[in-house]
Amino acid sequence: MNRLDSVILKLLLYGLPLIVGLAVLAAAQGWRYIDAAGRVTEAPFHYSNPVIGLIFGLWLLLAVYLLIRLVASGEFREKVLSRLTFIRERDEREALLTGKAAKTTMLTTLAVLLVLFFLSCLRLSVSTLPPEQAVNGKNKTLTIGAAFSLTADSRPEQPEPGKTVVAYTGLPVSGSAVIAGLIIWQIAAYNYSMRRLMK
Repeated sequence: MNRLDSVILKLLLYGLPLIVGLAVLAAAQGWRYIDAAGRVTEAPFHYSNPVIGLIFGLWLLLAVYLLIRLVASGEFREKVLSRLTFIRERDEREALLTGKAAKTTMLTTLAVLLVLFFLSCLRLSVSTLPPEQAVNGKNKTLTIGAAFSLTADSRPEQPEPGKTVVAYTGLPVSGSAVIAGLIIWQIAAYNYSMRRLMK
């Protein structure tokens, strides 16, 4: 890791609490609440400062630079991510155990990804049909399907005829939340596997 990368990395890490605080303050600018009289009122706190925006923009530029370095430089990636994920290879035994823990982590992560992929594609609904569409007095219908798209689809799901009782149309969390969860899962799974192998 060269000196420039080291300085930028420290600026990014030490500036993170400040950026999080500024982001919360900026978000407060758009917050509204309903008062006791039922009126929608602006939040009492308002914050707007071009200097804060400049600081936030510079921090984002540093983040983009380091992300590009993480992808492009193997040496930088190994040094930074090894520290973040607590990977240590002080001797041949630890190096061997690291390989085994990495294999276990890769397989468990792949299993989790398969489950998430299945749940994201699954479509399921239970509906109550109108009396005129009932068959032999039975008015409940179960619909099971699958959907797959390479891009985010903002079109609303077509409602089934009748009154929907239960409907499942994919994972109820955002893509960002899924990615953040997978990052945390991978780090936790590796360290758990490594701790078991070290015993």
